Amino acid sequence: MVQLKDDDWILSLALAIILSFAVLAGCAQTTDESSSAPQSSESQSQSESSEPSESSEPEKGEPVKLVWYRYGFNSSGDYTTALDHVSKALDEYLLEKINATVEMQCFSSKEYGTKLSLAMASKEQIDVLWTSSAYNMMTPNELVRDGAILDLTDLIESNETLYGYMSQTIWDTSRFDGRLYVVPNFKDMGTGRGLMFNKALVDKAGFDVSSVDTLADLEPYFAAIKDECTYPAAFLRLSTGPEAWYHMFYAKNAINLSQYIYYDPDTQTVYNCVDTPEFEEMLKLIREFNQKGYVPSWAATDEGSAKVNELQKSGDVGVLNAGVFPAYENYWISNYGWEGKYLQMSDILLDRASTMGSSYAIPVYAENPQVSMDFITLLETDRVVGDLARYGVEGENYTRNDDGTVSPIADSGYSFPSFATTTLLNMSLLQGQSETTYQDTIDFVNEAIPSPLVAFAFDPTNVKAEVAAISETASSYNLFATGDLDPATELPKMRETLKSIGIDKVVEEAQKQIDAYLGK
Repeated sequence: MVQLKDDDWILSLALAIILSFAVLAGCAQTTDESSSAPQSSESQSQSESSEPSESSEPEKGEPVKLVWYRYGFNSSGDYTTALDHVSKALDEYLLEKINATVEMQCFSSKEYGTKLSLAMASKEQIDVLWTSSAYNMMTPNELVRDGAILDLTDLIESNETLYGYMSQTIWDTSRFDGRLYVVPNFKDMGTGRGLMFNKALVDKAGFDVSSVDTLADLEPYFAAIKDECTYPAAFLRLSTGPEAWYHMFYAKNAINLSQYIYYDPDTQTVYNCVDTPEFEEMLKLIREFNQKGYVPSWAATDEGSAKVNELQKSGDVGVLNAGVFPAYENYWISNYGWEGKYLQMSDILLDRASTMGSSYAIPVYAENPQVSMDFITLLETDRVVGDLARYGVEGENYTRNDDGTVSPIADSGYSFPSFATTTLLNMSLLQGQSETTYQDTIDFVNEAIPSPLVAFAFDPTNVKAEVAAISETASSYNLFATGDLDPATELPKMRETLKSIGIDKVVEEAQKQIDAYLGK
């Protein structure tokens, strides 16, 4: 296999999969690695059936049954029937490809970590599991540290189809002490911060989005749209604490290591952000926004952001937190139906956390790791499997448009987030998404700046009690996020509490680990 350069590694694949929209019937590809390798194509075509001859087909034993733990299931409509139909279609294809079937264990984002933790503790059958550095439990760091998932280095590096679908940089960023334990889903790999404004309100107010650099710069916009929408400052919500806005507006280049613990790459020092004057200034501004009516009174009780999410769908908001994403405005309108005006607030950094924002792993006790890896390979590189996993059965869960894009059928019973399903390059585009989406994502990742701590992950083992206490303290000050707490009286109490429970010890431990990582 020809080794591709980082800039070329996935372009070859992208050219093929952008233009190749396989349908389930009549598109069984051979399973050898050469048939699965990226091939360039200048015209859109369906995958051709390539059945092995009777004389060459190997004997198959009993099919292997795999159990796949999936994140983010949204049980809308008749989900029992939908899951059954998708499972049957998926099994039919997998039996031909790898002589296996897959049982999908599907959980909401809220319950996934708990269900996975309990199942692994009791060694219930799990053959493939989703994990994420951005989730709040069962992260790759935790799973590797606890010896809960397999070292997949040999299985990955000997698999040209899988190993060749991402650049060497991404694989290397995913390593723990030189070894690979997870298969990342290629997507918008990069850590950064941004805001999505309501373009209609921006235009009506005549507001220059590019003028925003600090939190205070938003005040004229809020004042102008106060009576034009329900939630002008919709990024201020309970589900996202005030720490996020400190990072957004006051510490753009800092690296978040743990709650309230940051690393300044310029000074190479770790610090507690709550003690900074910038954090105090930020809380005072949020309080002012609250008092001026930019935050509705019900925001203080909207803990799950249900009301904010409904307003987001309708566009009845002024500005939202949006992170970073390739061709974000195009993606926004295709998903929400209203135009946004995006402002990127920071550089895009590539690090281990962003690379493993969505990944697959295999439990250390799995009985058939090779078959599990065969399934992951198809999930990442075979469009039939990718579309079944993401969208379900054509005609039941989605329709295929003339241009090859798909339109999900509302309340069909089958709904998963794309980022937690497979690589973006192995699923058909949604109607309305630009045909450049694949290349936009490739460019987005290629242009990301390697973090100063690119392969570093803070290990909280030595300060586990302190980290837990900090998290509990933070939850008791959630109302800072919406301005419903007065920082004049409550911030001193928060600072004192954090000191008493050992936040300085966490800072010291993080500094020690980073110094060792940097060889200081």
